[in-house]
Amino acid sequence: MVYDSDRGVSILLGGEAEPDIYFDDMWEYDGFEWKKLNVKSPVGGWSFSNLAYDASRKKTVLFYWANSEFWEFDGISWERVDIPPEISIRWSVMTYNPVVRRIIIFGEQNESGIYETWSYDGKNLYRIDRSSPWEDWGWKYGDNDIHRIIFPSMVYYITNQELILQPGLSWTFAMQDYDWHIKVHESESILPKQNLGGFPRMVYDQRRDVIVLVEGVIDGKATSDGWKWFLSDFVVMEYSNGNWSQVSTEFAPTLRNLPALTYDVSRGVVVLFGGINENDEELNDVWEYDGVNWIER
Repeated sequence: MVYDSDRGVSILLGGEAEPDIYFDDMWEYDGFEWKKLNVKSPVGGWSFSNLAYDASRKKTVLFYWANSEFWEFDGISWERVDIPPEISIRWSVMTYNPVVRRIIIFGEQNESGIYETWSYDGKNLYRIDRSSPWEDWGWKYGDNDIHRIIFPSMVYYITNQELILQPGLSWTFAMQDYDWHIKVHESESILPKQNLGGFPRMVYDQRRDVIVLVEGVIDGKATSDGWKWFLSDFVVMEYSNGNWSQVSTEFAPTLRNLPALTYDVSRGVVVLFGGINENDEELNDVWEYDGVNWIER
């Protein structure tokens, strides 16, 4: 999901209903009702594309990393951007940087173990950095921990003017002045340390000036059939000025992983849609979080 601040709607693109069954439809949510658009995803039913909203150009940007394609949506139709395919980033993540007015992309270069950071302005791509924030720790492609870095989450933290990157790890990384560094070390973090397959989702809450993270925590146990993975918890965290705090989930959404998440600027609420529960069943419920309460819509 991504929020279109010009039209005041959250946009949902595609999704997975059953294993290997993907949707290519588009929906808009204004906080009251869903509206199906008379337009489909330009890349078909592909669930791993990245979305970000470019507020300066008033367009939703889609990066289809399987074919290294960029598409833009103006609220009516999709148009492909003709950019030379010099970028081949897999397992990528995108966010909008309002200071430089560009989309920032981070991901792994063609399954090489090399991570790169790029910026996109609608016409050109610029490589910002060709290193990963965890290189100093000696992690490389093929190591036991590398799978934990697939599907990270990244947002721009306006107060400190820095990118915040959260892989499925307890470490939190930040980029300031085009250089990645550790912002919160694992020993200092209260994020779950057992989330070997966690897929964090983050948004920046502009009204409260905090980053909100939701994540289904995956744990494992030995069974008679071997090792089995299962959802053990659903956590909600908030980040401000280098510190994480845990939010009570007593009245939060039910246990799930891989939900869609965005922030509705006009109403000042975090919007969560769907996900997969502990029984591997797809969910289609909508929740909103105003910083105090979760409300199911």
